[in-house]
Amino acid sequence: MLIDQITPFVRFAAKQNMAHCWSGDGKELIGYDHRIYFVLSGKGSIKIAKKQYELLPDTFVMWRAGTQYCYSSDEKDPLICITCNFDFTQAGNHLRVPIPPERTRFFERDKMIPETPFFSDSNAFNDTVFIREAPFLKRLMITLNEEFNKKLKYYTLQCNNILQDILLKVAYHTDSDTSSKNNELALSILDYIRLNYKDSPTNEDIGKKFGYHPNYINSLIVKYTGMSLHQYMIDCKLNNAMQLLLSSNMTIAEIADEVNIPDTQYFSRLFKKHFHSPPSSFRLNK
Repeated sequence: MLIDQITPFVRFAAKQNMAHCWSGDGKELIGYDHRIYFVLSGKGSIKIAKKQYELLPDTFVMWRAGTQYCYSSDEKDPLICITCNFDFTQAGNHLRVPIPPERTRFFERDKMIPETPFFSDSNAFNDTVFIREAPFLKRLMITLNEEFNKKLKYYTLQCNNILQDILLKVAYHTDSDTSSKNNELALSILDYIRLNYKDSPTNEDIGKKFGYHPNYINSLIVKYTGMSLHQYMIDCKLNNAMQLLLSSNMTIAEIADEVNIPDTQYFSRLFKKHFHSPPSSFRLNK
């Protein structure tokens, strides 16, 4: 499964004082669906699959169904968290009431929600996700809790959409080098490619332009787009070809030449594979 195929289902969301929860007695639990804690205030810790994590304000932690965990809250500064129980897909959306976790010895694995996705494009999502400082998720988590508890018309769809936004931001954060320097470099490189796609620059060309090794350029492009340089270049060319089909009277051969795919038959095959329609039909249907 790919990250952009996530269609989450929010089963439960709440703002909770974790010191007052029955499950906060230090004994191990296992959930039947996936779980998120976002710390609003207080201090504590959580042990997930035998690994200990410190919980402080703005901490985000997400773990998968069927994983052992237990947590503790500071007595003088209790944990206040927004919690969320969810599925990555809609496979279990017929089960709309909260499913409480079980003590380890009572857990029945065959009662788990019928979805255990493996993410081929994000190893982080196949394990516990821990982000020590995630203030960029705070407003979304608060809104998720508010919408779930107001239960206005279409609230389920609204909550699912909010969680999808949260998960995509988490995926980007965990899969990318988030230093501002590398963000700026990546965006500059992608801007350069979009402006110069007709010249089909190579990793070597871009490396010389920006002063980095070609292998690093390639890894940066893959990290930020999920595509190789060649794939990203083809994407740029075809998207510009689509715009020309919609906005000009140029022939298909002229457009193919304009985006530097001079073989018209090859251009048509690429275009059809990308847009599921040959360029001639695409223009007729505009």
